[in-house]
Amino acid sequence: MEEYGTLFILCIFFIVWTPIYYFRHIRKRGIKFHKSFDSIVAACIFLFFIGSFTYLLQDITSVLKQRTMVYKGRCEVEEYNTAKNSGIAVLFEDKYINFNRFKGEVKDGQYDCRVEYYPKTEIGYSLELYESNNGSLVKEIKN
Repeated sequence: MEEYGTLFILCIFFIVWTPIYYFRHIRKRGIKFHKSFDSIVAACIFLFFIGSFTYLLQDITSVLKQRTMVYKGRCEVEEYNTAKNSGIAVLFEDKYINFNRFKGEVKDGQYDCRVEYYPKTEIGYSLELYESNNGSLVKEIKN
């Protein structure tokens, strides 16, 4: 949830900051472009951040209301490490669902899975792993 809060604040900041910076600093310094070019650049930057904000807002409502989707089936579980975080990736044939901050809790391998995830970003909410041969529960993880 914290990664959403940071992105949300950044989007609001840039939505407010872009027009203010453009009209205060660039116009006052006398940097002149062709008027239509000026308008196109400002509009593109502004629309980019409005679009990012709109997409983020849709996902935040899913997180706050805990609107998740369920996916069941055969999956492969792998640990991943990046510079910023580490976690578990659950790989289905057509889905790739991440669980951040759960490194080392599950052995890599093939399982039967039941996953709840947020639909826009495919970040996992809960994970149940079952052994393939007898169906016994191996691990249950909840964000």
